Amino acid sequence: MNIDSHNIDELLNRFFDGDTTCAEDRALQAYFADTDTLPEHLRQYAPMFAWYADGMPTEPGAELKPAAAPRRRTGIKPLLWWASTAAAVAIVFAAGWQRHTDAATDNMLARQYEGSYTEVNGVINTDIADIKAEIDITQLEAQRIERELEAASLTLESESYIEFTPTTQNSQI
Repeated sequence: MNIDSHNIDELLNRFFDGDTTCAEDRALQAYFADTDTLPEHLRQYAPMFAWYADGMPTEPGAELKPAAAPRRRTGIKPLLWWASTAAAVAIVFAAGWQRHTDAATDNMLARQYEGSYTEVNGVINTDIADIKAEIDITQLEAQRIERELEAASLTLESESYIEFTPTTQNSQI
């Protein structure tokens, strides 16, 4: 490809848009290699195309070096990573197990109490989840009443153990 002062601006625009072919890229690199004949307004692009022609090293003027082999991790960080990963897996497993056992319990209760219902203020409820919630509420209320009765019983017992010392009268015979 022949580059001259008439088509260089259009070719540069295509290059910056990413629309040039490999042959056009090589021609641009060759064109910008001869800095003595470059027009003044294009000299700013000469270092960039020289960099492309050199294989785009990481720093201007630096040679490309093969990448170093990755280091093997040693020390506490890999151990912590594996431990935290194992803990996360254990938590997920435990949560899944809990959901499984809760579902199994609910299925057992559904079979056990199939056909059961509650009636509150004349409204009949046959939803097993609502019935289970009502049973839980009733059990909590029974436990509260039981604690109140125990406290009252202890109070009565402590009051009945008041010491009584009979007074003796001296009687003369």
